[in-house]
Amino acid sequence: MADLTADWLARECQRLSNWGRWGPDDQIGCWNLVTPEKVVEAARCVRKGTVFSLALPFGPGGPNENGRPGRTNANLFVSMSGTDIEAGVLDKLYPGSGKFTDDWVTMNLSSSTQWDGFPHVFHNGRGYNGAPASSVTSLGARRNSITNLADRIVTRAVLLDLPRVAGLDWLEPGTAVQPEDLDAAAAAHGIEVRPGDVVLVRTGQLAQVRDRGLPNGEQEPIPLSKELKFYRHLVPHDIESRSNLRVIQWHGAVNSPFAFMAACQHPNSPKRRGPCAPIEFD
Repeated sequence: MADLTADWLARECQRLSNWGRWGPDDQIGCWNLVTPEKVVEAARCVRKGTVFSLALPFGPGGPNENGRPGRTNANLFVSMSGTDIEAGVLDKLYPGSGKFTDDWVTMNLSSSTQWDGFPHVFHNGRGYNGAPASSVTSLGARRNSITNLADRIVTRAVLLDLPRVAGLDWLEPGTAVQPEDLDAAAAAHGIEVRPGDVVLVRTGQLAQVRDRGLPNGEQEPIPLSKELKFYRHLVPHDIESRSNLRVIQWHGAVNSPFAFMAACQHPNSPKRRGPCAPIEFD
């Protein structure tokens, strides 16, 4: 297998590009694969009706703790509180027995689990389907906005639980995830990845931190809120970029990392072949 170089990446970008696949005016990429028939297929997957969240909580200790410049965790400002009601502060604003509380949230859109839209990344000044970087102004994105997916994000999800397949509680930091590992997990689960599916890959990273404690040597298990404070300091796993490309090529799954984070890459992986970062190819 050739090294992952800039030249190789440029060739693969050209070969796997979906620009123009759904016409010059398309703004949703592989979400075109999520047809009404696909949504019906997804609905048929429901058996128990159990709902669980994949989101990270907002607020202090979130993923932007000591994060990139210009990014902070979400901040809550309560403009009218219950104590205001009891103190009579709101009596003039709301005469009578009816009172209300109200609050504000200021946040960078990477303050928690998020879905990156196409305008998040540009290469050589161009985004998906050739949209120029100038299409994103101070008023927002004029092309390829995430709002185009408002009625699209309903499809069949496939969970590949890599630690469970390997008989582990989690993958150790630095473990490289190869295409063969993903295929083996799908086979072990008896799952077929189909066009339009969203693939979720579990590495067990948060379970590891709960069990081992903090990176500074503190050993006792830590609750979720404290765990998230050290979210950005974890040693990540390496879901190799080349693996991502091959999964798209082989299975046609929707390639939309909705929880983009450091755990998708590991520069010191023993199996690293070159510049390693998650790659979005819609």
